[in-house]
Amino acid sequence: MDNSDIILEYLEENRPSEYCDDCISDQLGIKPRQQVNQICNRLLSQSMIKRSKGLCALCHGRKLVNAFNQLLTAPSDSQIDIEKLRTQIVHMCHELWKREKAKGVPKRGIAALINALQDENLLPRHQANMMHTLRCLRNVYVYEQIEMGPNEKSVAEGAWAIISEWWESRGK
Repeated sequence: MDNSDIILEYLEENRPSEYCDDCISDQLGIKPRQQVNQICNRLLSQSMIKRSKGLCALCHGRKLVNAFNQLLTAPSDSQIDIEKLRTQIVHMCHELWKREKAKGVPKRGIAALINALQDENLLPRHQANMMHTLRCLRNVYVYEQIEMGPNEKSVAEGAWAIISEWWESRGK
């Protein structure tokens, strides 16, 4: 996962809030701050985010702020609700973190959280890989407007079956 994906995921998870480059850099550990500026300018040119003068949700400074583009929507031709599957994965991971790891704050971003849960042996490698598969499918579907064909739908269904069988076996 590159820094563009990390920034996009952060802005999406915290929508509709807006954040300045400095706060994004601090929150996500992307240094130097100018890298955030360059990435956000590129994401703006791709219509992935909005950038305008506003009030930063963290530092409350009146600056150039970034927000997830609310108008960015996934194509509607898929019978697989990849957005819903990703949301369920996010909820599963946060619940698992809360239940199994009372101390600490969950990692920022779903990819980092999946990896942290796997590193702590709270999430088996196979299920973690399936979560990453669905996360990546969803990202290209939404961010790059790539249509999910029958093969992608089949992969998504299979990955979700593996994840949900494991989750249900845990009595969740």
